[in-house]
Amino acid sequence: MGNTTMVSKVIKHVNRDSSSSSYDSKSTLISSQQTTTSLEQEKNVPLRLYSVREKLRSTGFSEKSIRFITNSWRPSTNKKYNFVWTKWNFWCNQWNINPMQPTFNQLINYLSELAENNYSYNTINAYKAAITQTLSVSGNFSFHQNPLMVRFMKGAFFNNRPKPKHTSTWGVSMVLNYLKSLYPLEKLDLKNLTMKLASLIALTTAQRVQTLISLTLMKCLIMVNTWCSLFLIYKRLQDQVMIYKK
Repeated sequence: MGNTTMVSKVIKHVNRDSSSSSYDSKSTLISSQQTTTSLEQEKNVPLRLYSVREKLRSTGFSEKSIRFITNSWRPSTNKKYNFVWTKWNFWCNQWNINPMQPTFNQLINYLSELAENNYSYNTINAYKAAITQTLSVSGNFSFHQNPLMVRFMKGAFFNNRPKPKHTSTWGVSMVLNYLKSLYPLEKLDLKNLTMKLASLIALTTAQRVQTLISLTLMKCLIMVNTWCSLFLIYKRLQDQVMIYKK
């Protein structure tokens, strides 16, 4: 990550504002080049957090401040955003655009290519969030608030509407009848016993999968003389709201 020579060769900060006529004339050529580009070129693009840290250092932030700012993104979010940022850097390199200082039109052009390639609305929205949040360290706070961005995302929604996550339903009684047949418990192997318990917890609590896999006997309290068990979850879950003072 400290190889600034390689970074400078990959990301060329020249001709930051590409004209619309130049964009239209090269769109066919670029789309064909993207399909034949080797993965080695994409690996040379700097990581997203590296770009963020370098930008914050150049504007005078201390290392402690940079650490707190970059820690605001969870590791899972960084992993997703880094994938998007790599694709964005690669596209900017082809058009000779500074990925940290694009114009609003250039960002819209990139998202338009995603829409033309039948990316779903949710995917385009995730790409937009990853890029605009990273660009915010450069002072570009208005990209996602621009009325044209709102209008574009509405058009992307109608162009490829999100598909339902669940397209079918199933009868709970069928599952309960099967679980009822897993008896007596003393004769069940560990696999069937675990699956029965997990199924019953999922049906009775209606919790997300992330919550269910966070349950552990190491953090379980069994109430004496009662039929009650209490699971303590210290892991931050996706549906939890972070409370802080502004």
